[in-house]
Amino acid sequence: MNDQELHITFKAIIERVRQTAAGVAGELATSKSPLPCMLNAPSRLPSDLSLPMPNQVHIYELLYGDDTAFINKAYHYVLQREVDDSGRHNYLARLKRKESRHLIIHELQRSEEGQAQRVQVNGLGLVAYVLKVYGVIQTQKLSKLSVIRKGLCKIMAKALYFYEQHYLFKNSVFLLNAFENQKFDYLLSATKTLLSKQVDDHGVSIKALSDKATSYQQWLLTHNHEIETLTQQAHQQVQQQVHQQAHQQELAHQQELAHQQLREYSEQVADHTRQLLNRADHLQTEISEQNKRISLVRQDALYQQYHLRHLLSDIKKEITTLTPSEAARHLEAYMDAYYLAFEDANRGTQEEIRQKLSIYLPYILEFQKQSDTSPILDIGCGRGEWLALLRENTVSAYGVDMNGVMVTLGQEAGLDVRHADGLVHLQQLPDASLSAITSFHVIEHLPFTVLFNLLMEINRVLIPNGLLIFETPNPENVLVGSHTFYHDFTHRNPITPTALTFLLTYHNFQAIQTLRLHPYPETAKVPGNDPLTQRVNGHLCGPQDFALIASKTSVTGDSV
Repeated sequence: MNDQELHITFKAIIERVRQTAAGVAGELATSKSPLPCMLNAPSRLPSDLSLPMPNQVHIYELLYGDDTAFINKAYHYVLQREVDDSGRHNYLARLKRKESRHLIIHELQRSEEGQAQRVQVNGLGLVAYVLKVYGVIQTQKLSKLSVIRKGLCKIMAKALYFYEQHYLFKNSVFLLNAFENQKFDYLLSATKTLLSKQVDDHGVSIKALSDKATSYQQWLLTHNHEIETLTQQAHQQVQQQVHQQAHQQELAHQQELAHQQLREYSEQVADHTRQLLNRADHLQTEISEQNKRISLVRQDALYQQYHLRHLLSDIKKEITTLTPSEAARHLEAYMDAYYLAFEDANRGTQEEIRQKLSIYLPYILEFQKQSDTSPILDIGCGRGEWLALLRENTVSAYGVDMNGVMVTLGQEAGLDVRHADGLVHLQQLPDASLSAITSFHVIEHLPFTVLFNLLMEINRVLIPNGLLIFETPNPENVLVGSHTFYHDFTHRNPITPTALTFLLTYHNFQAIQTLRLHPYPETAKVPGNDPLTQRVNGHLCGPQDFALIASKTSVTGDSV
């Protein structure tokens, strides 16, 4: 509301008072009761007079009165119904916490019920713009600037409360509108009723009533000076509100600048993060390649060390003719180094092999709970991946292998690895001296006579109920049995699960479990879900390895 509108409003109030007084003077004749005593009329409307429910109401009509009266009128005008107990309790508590009445009216208007009624509240002036800005800030999703948003809302709420307590409720314009609208209307209505009855019943003198009406008019017109004064005060208040609005606009501008800077900084951080991630991926690839090269160089160095240790016979650099046995020994060293490189290229890195072998760890740990403290032997232990896994789980174990380079790698890792033939080592052990024996991808290298003899010795050295674990390539997979099995020149014959199960049963092993492991990935399979396609995928892309887990019988009988 600008200055001109405010001035027109106050002039309309003055004119209304003058017209009312003039009308009473023309109608009234006599009165037995002195008119000034009517100022002692009750401060509230009689209970039998119900309030109207218009589709618009002046803000002063809502704001005047105590907290309970304010809540009752707010519900009555804005929601067009009486206040319920929960609403009364909620808003009275909030008013005690010094919450602005303007904000409560604004909240009721924005509720679903208030929007359905569409009641217009007039006379808000600049407060309407403050409430509109407050609503916009409340509904914006500014998660990154939630502190600024909450701070602005808090400042605006306090400003409205300060405006109500220190200006509006103490302002005589508000008191005049709140007091006069109620008391004067009630006064005029009661006066008309009383004087009409007195005219009809007693023939009261019109001149006397005219004098009294004139006195009443003079009494009302004494407020003219006060209203003019209040107009000036209202103008000053409007100026203050204009300054506050300018301040709010400045705050909004600062908020937008801060949001823009934060957005630019976020984009810079995101770009920098992407660059770091790309660089990290590149470095990771380089590290992986370097690790592979280091592994090959280390293996070559170990081989060279092993080779030099056996080839340099004396420090005098005398060249001697090698005997056939010496030549065979040096050839064996070359082949050991080759097989280590073959293991890296085909079976995977040490960490990959550890991950594959970890599926057997629960069987060992469960078996350890029921067995004695006899050690575990791993035949063909290679670089010691399985032994390292057992050591990490406090399981006593050692291994044997015929590859000197791999034995050196295991010993350098602090593992108990011995350079020996597995069968020869078993033949040197006493009966029932081991609690468990494991052997991964070894038996497919052995002639059948050696494998048969190996199982006889295993049965002898294991304790009753001792554990045996074998893993070998699975020829049930046609690609394994006809192709990948022969990548290793030292492989002899694929061994089927059926044949190995019978062989273990023959040597008095029981509780035999078969694990089929490491199938081809889904991307390698032929697309389709029909039975024929599933059968083809089963033969070509099924498990590439299998394992047998068995226990030695507690009472050993003679083999057939």
